[in-house]
Amino acid sequence: MEVHHHPHVHGKKKFTEYLLESFMLFLAVTLGFLAENLREHLSEQKKEKEYIASFVDDLKKDTAEIRSTSKQLFKNIHEEDSLIYLLQRYTDTDSANKKCYRHYLRSAVNVSFAAFNQNTMSQLLNTGSMRLIAKQFILDSIMAYNGLIKSVNLQADYYNDEFKKGFDFSTNIFDLSYIHGRLNDDYTVTPTMRYDTAHFKLVNTDETILRKYAAYLIMQQNLSTGYLLQLRITKEYADRLIKLLKKEYRIKE
Repeated sequence: MEVHHHPHVHGKKKFTEYLLESFMLFLAVTLGFLAENLREHLSEQKKEKEYIASFVDDLKKDTAEIRSTSKQLFKNIHEEDSLIYLLQRYTDTDSANKKCYRHYLRSAVNVSFAAFNQNTMSQLLNTGSMRLIAKQFILDSIMAYNGLIKSVNLQADYYNDEFKKGFDFSTNIFDLSYIHGRLNDDYTVTPTMRYDTAHFKLVNTDETILRKYAAYLIMQQNLSTGYLLQLRITKEYADRLIKLLKKEYRIKE
């Protein structure tokens, strides 16, 4: 007896079923795309906040550096005032010579500069990560600060050039052997001469030479005063920028 197998008959899919399957496929692809975009967006937001937090730390270091440098510059300017006065009215006495050396060694042999922290700024610029900063006014504020630093450093270069000229000329007047100190094993320095016992003499007491050096000091003062004022402006801007960034990015101490 023969057994006849009847084939299964499948009904054709309806148009709505095709439409539903297409829609589900489209939805899956779209959701995957959106999820990937969201993941990337969240990742960039996290990186953005990390950069900003790092930049805030740099700003804090900058403001501390500016405070320290400004304090030293302010002292130097007043020490130079005293030295200029003594040189312009010089009298060859032991007392006057001691005062000249004291003010000279306190103000005219060391130059003070603020070293700005550019680590985060360099990373943002060199890696193209500035694009992560979504808010235009934040980006503008950061770039404005970078411009301020460039301006301050340019003023520092002018100040340094004049300082070098003045220091080179000062060796015609002051005996730099008085600056010598003995380095101890613990890296402290012991002065080899004391103001209260040593007798100081100027190498050259010619009035023209002394007045010329006083003129160098005055020019140096003008440039260091300009540098000091620019540092103050930069610090005020940095303080405001710290507050702005902490508020916008909810950065806590």
